[in-house]
Amino acid sequence: MGSKVIDTGGSSEGPRLGNAQQRFKQAWEYSPIGMAMVGLDGEWMDANPALCALLDRDRAQLRGYVVEDVTHPEDLTPSIDQLQGMLDEGHEYYTIHKRYLRADGTAVPTQVTASLVVGDDGEPGYVLAQVVDLTQQHRAEERLQRMIADLERSNQALESFAEVASHDLTSPLGTAKGLLELALHHHAGDLSASVTDLLSRANRQVTRALASTSTLLDLASAGRPEPSRERIDLAALVQEVIDGLAGQLLDVDGEVVVDDGFEVVGDRVQLELVFQNLVTNAIKFRSPDRALRVEVRGAVRGHHLVVHVDDNGVGVTTEDAARMFGFGVQGEAGYEAGGLGLGLATCRRIVEHHGGRIAAEPREGGGTRIALQLPLAR
Repeated sequence: MGSKVIDTGGSSEGPRLGNAQQRFKQAWEYSPIGMAMVGLDGEWMDANPALCALLDRDRAQLRGYVVEDVTHPEDLTPSIDQLQGMLDEGHEYYTIHKRYLRADGTAVPTQVTASLVVGDDGEPGYVLAQVVDLTQQHRAEERLQRMIADLERSNQALESFAEVASHDLTSPLGTAKGLLELALHHHAGDLSASVTDLLSRANRQVTRALASTSTLLDLASAGRPEPSRERIDLAALVQEVIDGLAGQLLDVDGEVVVDDGFEVVGDRVQLELVFQNLVTNAIKFRSPDRALRVEVRGAVRGHHLVVHVDDNGVGVTTEDAARMFGFGVQGEAGYEAGGLGLGLATCRRIVEHHGGRIAAEPREGGGTRIALQLPLAR
């Protein structure tokens, strides 16, 4: 039985062309990006479903519209200039940011990439445009600008605080230090050994307070000083802090236990501020049901020392622990105790300046654990 040959008119060009047209039609209909065919006179020939949804107009409405009908008036001239430039200079495509108008008159920010489609005769036929909705991007940029503005206002507030505090804090502290030094220099021989010792301790604490105040003012200003680098005996540093808080600890019948044998590298004054804040917080948020106990323990982890400051106070919620190191942030207990919510934020800033991290978590059985990572001296 013989075969019958059907002449398709010259190989497979016909089927291939049909397949290409079918693929283009599917891409046109199902593309998530808006697409439009626009005549060289600016009249819209067609728009795909994604663009119809973006502009809140149906296909029949858009056919026959001209560019002026759907373009924001302020963006019309640049849009026409780009199209004319592509035609005059022979560019294959151009990209422009412009606003289209929805049916209700609201503007939609978009990025348009327009390509020139040339016919079989080599002459320009129409423009194929891809339209990307930039609404979400613009909203994100607006949120970012608001955050930047809020940050600038916060920085200005901190700088204003630094200017006020530089006088209100350092002036009386400096006067007290001068008076103590005069008393020790001129009258030490007339005083008992115990009184002389008390004045010496008071002078050391005033000196610490002046250094701490200066560091706080530097941290509050826009320029952040790099921490100095020295080997520090951690137990001795914490003991100096405890000595400065001896009166408060005595009032609450509290004790602080410190691990010995660890040295870190850092800025002594800044790290004193950290532990002073942590112990002061433990005193402030102690439990009314038991005597305060604070434990400062260290553990070596690679090139760092992980320090745990554990207390048996009222504790902290998991939610508060996750956000308590932000500037001006206070948990439930913080609101009840008062304050500005700056102490722990300052601690975080200092620890991060030292290349470390600080975090908090509730302790099983009550209380709070503060974990901070500091460079280990070797």
